[in-house]
Amino acid sequence: MPPKAKKIDPELQAKQFEQWKESEEYRIWSELQIIYKSMDNNISETSKDLTGNWQVYHDKLLEVCQTFKCKSKIKQIEHCHLRSAFFAVEDVEINKVVVKQYLDGFYYSVEKQDKDRAKHVKELLAKISRTLEDHKFFDMNAENYIAERKAFVGLLNDFLKKLPLLIKSSHKVIEEKLMLVLGPLRALLEINKKMMFFDLVNTSNQARQTKDFILKADIEQYCICLQEAQRLLLESKAISCNPNVKLIFNKLGYEGWQQNKIESFYLTPLQEAFDKMRNNLLCLMLKGINYYKAPLMDNTQFVEDVKELIDAELIAEHLMGTSLKRDQLNFTYNVLSVIFDSNAQAKEFLIKRDDNCVRGSIPKLITYHTVLYMRAWKDRKIADELKEQKLQQKTQPLAQSNLFEAQSAMSGMSPDKKRQADDELRKKEEENMKIQEKQDFEKYGRFWIWEYYAQDQMKANFEECVELIRHINKAVQQDIEDVIIKEGMVPKTRSRQVQQNDPSQMFNKLQEKDNANVYVIQRRPPELWNYPKIVEEQHEFRAIAKPRDCYKDGRIQVLESKMEQLSAHLESNKPQSWNELVHRVIDALSNQYNKKPSAIEPGK
Repeated sequence: MPPKAKKIDPELQAKQFEQWKESEEYRIWSELQIIYKSMDNNISETSKDLTGNWQVYHDKLLEVCQTFKCKSKIKQIEHCHLRSAFFAVEDVEINKVVVKQYLDGFYYSVEKQDKDRAKHVKELLAKISRTLEDHKFFDMNAENYIAERKAFVGLLNDFLKKLPLLIKSSHKVIEEKLMLVLGPLRALLEINKKMMFFDLVNTSNQARQTKDFILKADIEQYCICLQEAQRLLLESKAISCNPNVKLIFNKLGYEGWQQNKIESFYLTPLQEAFDKMRNNLLCLMLKGINYYKAPLMDNTQFVEDVKELIDAELIAEHLMGTSLKRDQLNFTYNVLSVIFDSNAQAKEFLIKRDDNCVRGSIPKLITYHTVLYMRAWKDRKIADELKEQKLQQKTQPLAQSNLFEAQSAMSGMSPDKKRQADDELRKKEEENMKIQEKQDFEKYGRFWIWEYYAQDQMKANFEECVELIRHINKAVQQDIEDVIIKEGMVPKTRSRQVQQNDPSQMFNKLQEKDNANVYVIQRRPPELWNYPKIVEEQHEFRAIAKPRDCYKDGRIQVLESKMEQLSAHLESNKPQSWNELVHRVIDALSNQYNKKPSAIEPGK
């Protein structure tokens, strides 16, 4: 019969426990518990990776082992070794089918013996960490502390036995798989650091131009790396789309956008989002590889930055992804600025996006200014052609002589050769036309501004209006603009108080002011035509403008009718894209940036 356990005096036991709590063992164990509680995440058997500043914990754990006099030849516990214990996986068999372990585009499983070595270390680390939980650590008392200490020392000894086996036999294999999975992120971090260093050293335009070939190569590499990172995030459904990264660099490389109000309004957020992502990537790289998470989608700050960048890119791409879009955006901004600057009431209805303004005044005013723009474009070209004709008249005899020689040569040709000569002449004329169009674009700018928004046949209708506007006085043209603006100053939905009154009463103050300005009234049509000062001076909005009263032949009504059809077509042909364009410009005028992209028609 075994001897009975000797009873320990409770008072003595409590005294010994309190003395132990003053010991080096308890102090170092307590410090390990404090460090563990400060970590961003906990250790468990289900943890798939271990990232962050865990090295401080590992250093303290080794100090604990030494304090508790655990025998081991290990001089340092490195985080990379323990991380491999968490990252190791093996292929699994489900219904007699081997399922490969796949992560961020790579198969990363290891052999069973490597996985087992890693599993042993991982489980021991998890058990050690459970002793550091508040309910476990602080529940130690005089009765159980010896058993808890003994169990803890046993875990430490087992850990020190298993860790060298993992380091010696399996760590290198597992780490190779980890580096493979982290490859896309590491490549992005490396090129990001290189480009940021380039920007830091080469601050002047001259220095950047001298090393332009280096910069272009780095940008190309950056695009490849970021595009691959976005592809992986899209594959894991962390982001909803994968836009072309090159387009970001293209737009941020536009000349003069910083000085352009509407372009800077939408490219500044893109620049800021891009810079924010680059700065955070550099910070991640400076922290070190222990902070790089796998899969890529677990790098939450990077995913957040990419989402913000993509939103800004989609908005900027919709608005100014091509030279045509840029021209359309700038044109729309200039037209809407006319409403914004005309008077306080028109500005208010524009900012409030009243239906009469957005669906009435805006498309009509854009149509009207398009007609004026096309007329000015044509007038500049006609003036230059007249100058060119005068110069050609001096060389006309020589040209006629050359033409006569060419006609004589063709008259002596056989039918086949003549047909061949005609074909060559036609091809040459087509090439000359293309060259002329390119030269016109470079010299006068874009003639047809509403490609995509309007059907091709509508261009001819706009040109009809161009010819109609030639027969309308410049001052009356200003009155037409005022009437269009005035249309948007009547609210579509009016409060009961406003409904009780005639809407025209809203213009009383403006009308009284305009009627009192006898100087202007007496010097404008129909009272006085072509008074130079009226046309030359900066035009101010007139609430009493009545362009129809200036002509009795109905030419104003004809123009208005045609413009009504054109504006309705502009608004309805691509409604989603049109609304996006108009509302984004209103956002810019009201200084309210909408971060979320809007849906538009495919092909924009």
